[in-house]
Amino acid sequence: MARFLFTMLPANDLGLPTRLVPIARALADRGHQVAVFSPSPAPARLISDAGLTNLPLPPRPMPVPPADLAQASAVWHLDQMLASFSLDEDYLRAATAFFHASYVPGLAMAERCDLMVHHGGHSSVMTGLFAGAPAVVIPDITERESNARRLASLGAGEIVMPVNGAYGEKHIDVADFRTKVNRVLNHPDCRNSARGVAQSMRKYGGAQEVAQRLEQFASESPAQFSSRVLSLVALPMGCAPAKTQFIRCAGRAWERWRPPDWPGSWPPGMSKR
Repeated sequence: MARFLFTMLPANDLGLPTRLVPIARALADRGHQVAVFSPSPAPARLISDAGLTNLPLPPRPMPVPPADLAQASAVWHLDQMLASFSLDEDYLRAATAFFHASYVPGLAMAERCDLMVHHGGHSSVMTGLFAGAPAVVIPDITERESNARRLASLGAGEIVMPVNGAYGEKHIDVADFRTKVNRVLNHPDCRNSARGVAQSMRKYGGAQEVAQRLEQFASESPAQFSSRVLSLVALPMGCAPAKTQFIRCAGRAWERWRPPDWPGSWPPGMSKR
């Protein structure tokens, strides 16, 4: 039996948790000991609904963080969290002007909707495709534009490219957006293409296949993992100071929570310094 710790940045965002929680659950169902460290409200609910142990923020003294982790964990979207690190108050005010639900089961929503409109993040694209839901994507960075163009090339949706305004703000052509939304909704080809991709994705095994490979990886080096925990850290690109601080925080949470029969005092790669 192996021991797994899943950690994510403390944003109140379901992108990374949506990908990792099914894998963690699959490993737990195989008899492994699994813990997750993602203390924000929405991920915490997702983790609780999956019946997994979610480690709390440790009460022990911490090094001075590069940003307010409590503030970061209270925001509802990863982009807004990153904006809070840079203290972009105009961005924060604009982001919070939108109505949003505190929590929705993303896959269930995708399975029931006629059309997804999103920013082209990896989780949003893959959730929509897995559910067979077509999309209109408005990408805001290069990586998401790449995702959107790949989705459009599959015939599973449309892309609306924003343009920069005089002060760097992004705008879209509303008429173009309306046309593409109507096209996706009224032409069955997009939904049929999305459903075709969904069928092909199921051939790869999903969370169960990933769990099996992680299980195999841990078993191939029994000496390395016999007294320690295999730490799976999922963090977005960039934001190195926040990553370092959060890994330390997860390590302290782990050290406080670990069962007495787990002699490993610190997950691999987590520095006490």
